[in-house]
Amino acid sequence: MKDPSISSYKENENAPILPMKVCKFFSGLLKVENPQVDDLKLNPGNATPDQVKGLPPTVFGITGLDPLRDEGLLYAQMLTEAGVPTDISVFKGVPHGFRRHGSKLSASARWDKVMEEGIKWAIAKPTPTYKFDVKAE
Repeated sequence: MKDPSISSYKENENAPILPMKVCKFFSGLLKVENPQVDDLKLNPGNATPDQVKGLPPTVFGITGLDPLRDEGLLYAQMLTEAGVPTDISVFKGVPHGFRRHGSKLSASARWDKVMEEGIKWAIAKPTPTYKFDVKAE
């Protein structure tokens, strides 16, 4: 992030379910002493467009109240621009992991529909559009 102070890290720092302190806790469990910027196992968002070319069609379900929202959007944009077919949906107003609440949240039914349609779309072998198109759910 060019400026983390205005990113989803900051905006959603205290988000329900997955606040930044929990993200940092999980990262700490990896016990990586000298993380390398180019280690894609730690952060696939550090991949270059050349490294992602040829990846299969990818469906993104990104939640609006997720501290990792911007990373997901930036990765989706890079894949799109590298010629990977992408289907990108942002679920406004819900946090990372909201789906575990099932029918208690109306967004769960929308999530299920987007994922079902996304799987059908991906296995239909879509062609790249090179257009970064984000649907708001």
